[in-house]
Amino acid sequence: MYWALRGAGSAGFGVVTRLTLRTFPLEPLTLCHGRWALSEATSLVELWQAWAPDADPDINLELGLTLLDDDESPPYVELFGVILGDEARASEHFDVLKNHLGPLSSELHGRRLAPAQAADYLVGLLNHDGEPAWMPSLPYRDVAYQFTRSNFFDAPLDTESVRTCVEALAVDRRYAQHRELEFIPWGGAYARGDGTSCFPHRGARMMIRHTTVVGARSTEALREHARDWVDASWDTVRPPSRAGCTPATPTAAWRAGNARTTERISHGSSR
Repeated sequence: MYWALRGAGSAGFGVVTRLTLRTFPLEPLTLCHGRWALSEATSLVELWQAWAPDADPDINLELGLTLLDDDESPPYVELFGVILGDEARASEHFDVLKNHLGPLSSELHGRRLAPAQAADYLVGLLNHDGEPAWMPSLPYRDVAYQFTRSNFFDAPLDTESVRTCVEALAVDRRYAQHRELEFIPWGGAYARGDGTSCFPHRGARMMIRHTTVVGARSTEALREHARDWVDASWDTVRPPSRAGCTPATPTAAWRAGNARTTERISHGSSR
């Protein structure tokens, strides 16, 4: 069961009786952040997917497309993430990234964070610019509604698929509905498995996450519209994606681990 739980997400079986936590030493890091108009999104996605999934393991940079819930604010694209390692090596990686982005690199900025600042950033206390992040007042009185789907990919998307996905972000935009497309590099530590877990997506190159958020007092119609947008956005890039989904969802796909998991469950229930 422990083998299956490490990768099966919220599949609804097994009971955790032991949890081991390990700490890591605080280290400085280089924060990277750039913001562009949505008109640059297709070019940025193509540049990102040609570089980020194969980047050095010390580099983790995501690309996010955001449509705010204020329907008058223009949508935008952000490149954000961190570069680990000493300052000299991080600077070399940053220069390579700027060269790769070409003219778009004028909007990319780097900031060195001391260990304590790095820890604050990694837990969400600092924003992508390294400044104090907005934090809601506690206790939380209301709960918002979030709808999310994801795709994994073994190869870069073609230009037409990228353009279709980007254009879908603003289709039938609604007030009080926040939308995001997040391009996440896979590989690195995700790809290193030792056979002790059933996590099925070691070989994927990247993931795209489609998300909408509406408020606690949103109407049922707005929630349905948000869910429909997620489904439609997900469907624009479904043909080239691999089977399965993020295994932190109730519909986790165990793939090659399915037979072993099923056998163990059957064996346990017959005892």
